Amino acid sequence: MDVEHVEKRYLRINKTLGVITGVWPYQNSKMKIIMQTFTLGFMFTSVLTQTACYVLFPSVDTMVDGIAYYIAAIGTFVKVGNYVVNESKLKSMLNQIFDDWAAIDSKDEYDIMVAYSRRGALIALGYFLHLFCAATFFSCFCIMPSILDVVVPLNESRKRLFIYPAYYWVNSEEYYVLIIGHMIMISGLLVCIFCACDTNYVYAVQHACGLLAITRHRFRNVCKNLPSPDEGDDIEMSEEMQYKNVCHSIQAHQHAIKYLQIIENSHHTYLFISMGMLITAVSVSLLKVAENDHHSQWIMYCMFLLAQLFHVFVLTVQGHMIMISGLLVCIFCACDTNYVYAVQHACGLLAITR
Repeated sequence: MDVEHVEKRYLRINKTLGVITGVWPYQNSKMKIIMQTFTLGFMFTSVLTQTACYVLFPSVDTMVDGIAYYIAAIGTFVKVGNYVVNESKLKSMLNQIFDDWAAIDSKDEYDIMVAYSRRGALIALGYFLHLFCAATFFSCFCIMPSILDVVVPLNESRKRLFIYPAYYWVNSEEYYVLIIGHMIMISGLLVCIFCACDTNYVYAVQHACGLLAITRHRFRNVCKNLPSPDEGDDIEMSEEMQYKNVCHSIQAHQHAIKYLQIIENSHHTYLFISMGMLITAVSVSLLKVAENDHHSQWIMYCMFLLAQLFHVFVLTVQGHMIMISGLLVCIFCACDTNYVYAVQHACGLLAITR
């Protein structure tokens, strides 16, 4: 399968959002710089207005009310910054995906990679839809009072709602439409940045799971399609083919481990910082939800908390999937060394289970 087919079939969300935010490694250099400058510059306006709110109106309540949203805005700089600093590593990670697809020459292995690639694309789609729905809910929920004032007017205007605490140096009632419009655009851009960066990581992990599944498939078929051991020459040929098949399987396992190392080298600092910020934001959101003050903002905190928890789940479950895939390979090898392979084969198998 060629590069264009892989991008169109499995990396459509990654590429589209990556181009919009300037983090797609294969994007034109000039356009990439323009999009990165626009993305970070526009997000900086959100950080600036939120910072102004905390500085000009300092209080514990103000900090607690807005810290989770503030962390989300800062998180966009962490994500884009990682893709700028580690661009060569991330490009190498994607290049290896395309090379692996081009190297597949077995229908069974092709089917395995298709299954894991579809799973990666499905997780990416679910992640995008969840964040998109959350951002849409925030936007609609905040503009609903203004709409109701027109459709079902009261003696006095309903309270204006904002997506997050911010100060714009203007009258918030007079310029409400401009302010809420800016916040909605910030929310949409935040969704694009989070999805563009995280979906690349998700698909790379699923690709690694596919490589480990191919390793398991090769070990499972080491003794298939061998010559009939009726004669001495056939026995010797059968053992030689078994040995070659085992070596071929070990090479697949080593290749999967090297690819996992590429993923780790390009994401370890990024994930460490992101998870720390996420846990802080989740803790604050839980505190706000636990207050049991069921007003309009409480509903927004609940929705934001769900979005954060889903974000944590998507990032952490990838490591669990890798552990399960690797463990299945080791269990299969350890169980089969007792009765399938000769001593020379078992030595190679035991080497990868340690």
